[in-house]
Parts: sequence; C-alpha cells; structure tokens
Amino acid sequence: MHLALLSDTHGNVTRTARAIAALKAFHPVHVIHAGDIGSAAVLTELAAGFADPETPITCVLGNVDTYIDDLVSPVHFLSIPGSLATLTLAGQSIAVLHGHDTRRLDAVIASASYDLVITGHTHLAADERHGRTRIINPGALHRAQQPGCAILDLATDHLTFLPIA
Repeated sequence: MHLALLSDTHGNVTRTARAIAALKAFHPVHVIHAGDIGSAAVLTELAAGFADPETPITCVLGNVDTYIDDLVSPVHFLSIPGSLATLTLAGQSIAVLHGHDTRRLDAVIASASYDLVITGHTHLAADERHGRTRIINPGALHRAQQPGCAILDLATDHLTFLPIA
C-alpha cells in the first residue's frame, strides 16, 4: 500500500509528468501534493497521469497558490481542500500542509494528533520524527538542487526518495 508524495511543482509540468511516471510504477493508493502547485496545468497533468486506474489525489495550497479560482479540480478524484488536508489511510491519521506558515506547521506537529505530517516549502527532502509523529517533506520538483518526490509504503513504513531529472 503505497502513498505517492510530491510538492513544490511551481507549474513545472515537464517534471510533474516525469514524477508521475516514477510514482505510477509503485501503484499508489493515494497521491498527495503538499502545495505550491503553481498552475492549473499541473493539476491537469496529475489528473491525466493517475486516471487509469483512478487514484485519489489530494492537493493543498501553498504560498504561491494565491490564484485559488484557477485551481479547480479537473476531475472528481482530485481534491483541493485548501491549505490543510486531513485523511486516514491504512489506519494512519495524516495531515498535509505546505509549511510556509511555520506556526501552523509547528502546532499541527506539536498536537500529536497525527501519525504522519506531509509538508513541503523548503525544497529539501526530509524525514524526521517528533514524538509519535513522522514528518516527511518529499522535496521539490522545481528549484531544487536535486528535484524529486517520494513514495511511502504504508504497510512497512519504508520511505523512498525518488530523484527526478
């Protein structure tokens, strides 16, 4: 049971397409985009890339996603709940937020209400723990020294960072 993680695409459709190809190889049960989507074209690419089979996609808004009216889901299996998403997968409670609001990010982590917090913003891949909460930043697909995304096996808790050229 794999969870596909990406962030900080900043409208880079080419790298988003490459990330989709790398992530699809794991047959994820859910896709999470941790913000700074950057354009409606990225949403269209995600929707097309995970349409067969339909894979649920959850995207949160980041600090560059100020044009909310342009970020409308092109399909029913892609949701954009705003700046914070919460979901439960494989018995794990998950919070997703971009991380540019560090007070909010710190509060979500400190609440100890989540098994997993997925974040972005720093453009640096990271995997940390704070008490029972695991914090994962999959890295960035745009303006990153090593562009990449990540795949998390929810059954084994194994995280793999995937470099994307």
